[in-house]
Amino acid sequence: MTSDVTNDTGARIGELVRQRQADLSPAERKLARVLLASYPIAGLESVARFAERAGVSAPTVTRFITKLGFRGYPEFQEQLRQEVQARLSSPLARYHEEEPKGASSLVSGALERSRRTARWNALGATCRRRCSCSPTTTSRRWSICWQTCAAECWSSADG
Repeated sequence: MTSDVTNDTGARIGELVRQRQADLSPAERKLARVLLASYPIAGLESVARFAERAGVSAPTVTRFITKLGFRGYPEFQEQLRQEVQARLSSPLARYHEEEPKGASSLVSGALERSRRTARWNALGATCRRRCSCSPTTTSRRWSICWQTCAAECWSSADG
């Protein structure tokens, strides 16, 4: 976008169109109405299709996009795509995108520990069924036997 349009506040193109409507010609206002009525889909169509929907010419679309502060239609569409992507991403994904690089995340750490615990519990149940060790034997002997069985189960699970 050119320097006269500041979108640093995260303003959407729809908001920008509403703000600039007074500066638009009648034909450009038709484009604005079509875009806002089918936001953002109309802007993701080809120039010819967007112009056809509004009943204007393709050069009018180009002038409209320029008045909004974009260098061209591809830049305008890229901004729309980014808006759509931001809306479609999950709150958790947005959280991870906003998280500073290299920072440890309590949430991801807790999720990883939870996954490991669940895997260990499931594998432990499988190993206990396979293992010939009996918990009724002396605790030290059972512990050694269980460690051996668990190591064998883990190596077979990893392989």
